Amino acid sequence: MSVRQLPIPLAGLTLAGCLALAACGGSSGSNNATVTPKSGGGSATVTTHSGPHGTYLTDAAGHTLYMFGKDTDGKSHCTGTCASEWPALTTSGAPNATGSAQSSMVGVAPRPDGASQVTYAGHPL
Repeated sequence: MSVRQLPIPLAGLTLAGCLALAACGGSSGSNNATVTPKSGGGSATVTTHSGPHGTYLTDAAGHTLYMFGKDTDGKSHCTGTCASEWPALTTSGAPNATGSAQSSMVGVAPRPDGASQVTYAGHPL
């Protein structure tokens, strides 16, 4: 069984992200989903792609970026199993924005493990 990734329109990032990541709170056992690895060193890039559901955020490799609805105040609460299933987009430098992603909306927040997680509009990705 594979997990289908649905793109998140930029305008609906918060609501759609909450719904898309609601499954992060539990485990359904076997999951053959491919997870996006952390940024491979250097600065991460947040960009946009368009699809049937609108424009959505992706990393430089085209992997859809999500936000976790339980994240508050720019802090990630996705750790342990959640972070294994939905790895954070991390960066070792200032992240970049391309496409329709706005540079002023891209930032970083510290993760519990000390890594710098990329944020968009204050939401960890």
